[in-house]
Amino acid sequence: MNLDTTITYEEAIKCYMIITRACEFGTKDFIINKLKQKQKQKEYTIHEIIDLTKNQYGNKSFAQFFTK
Repeated sequence: MNLDTTITYEEAIKCYMIITRACEFGTKDFIINKLKQKQKQKEYTIHEIIDLTKNQYGNKSFAQFFTK
């Protein structure tokens, strides 16, 4: 996987939680309260996920995982 890899919405959630060790509660809260207005489709690139989670828990860890 690299920054241009496209994954499904569901895969993105699982991937983010595994890489960042984000809890299910925090992830669901982010999706419901912050991402809902920005959710565009059923697939995202890794780069889009990094942009959408900017300044959120685990964002730096997630970005570093794909850029190192």
